[in-house]
Amino acid sequence: MNYRLILVCILALTVASTSAQINSSGAFDARPVHLFNQFPSITNCKISELEKVFSANENEILLRFMENHPWKAKIISRIRQNQAAETVNLSMVEFPKTILSISRVKGENGIQYRGLMWSDISEDAFVFSQLNNQYLLIKTEKRLVIAE
Repeated sequence: MNYRLILVCILALTVASTSAQINSSGAFDARPVHLFNQFPSITNCKISELEKVFSANENEILLRFMENHPWKAKIISRIRQNQAAETVNLSMVEFPKTILSISRVKGENGIQYRGLMWSDISEDAFVFSQLNNQYLLIKTEKRLVIAE
């Protein structure tokens, strides 16, 4: 009889700790997370800020895509496909599990930048887009730019 009581106690503790882990991890929480709510939907980006990513000598840089919201980022990889194409991947310090990936491509029409910022835990994302020689940082839904 004592063995049954011990087994029931162990089972109860296991169930309780599993429930606590599920609740604290939010794995079954259906509410969407939006990390970038405080930022405008469209922001003009200076080419100098985009270029700063490729010329940085240190692993941590401060990006000022938005005047009132500087972002700290850590360079996690640099990929140079060839003389004309280079990509830098950054981890965003203020945003958990968030990656910023920016590519610079040199072509016949000059230099073009492409980029995307997204998080595993967020429903929103940012895309870099070019319009009339102006680069824009556009907030969008992650599901529209990343296939899972």
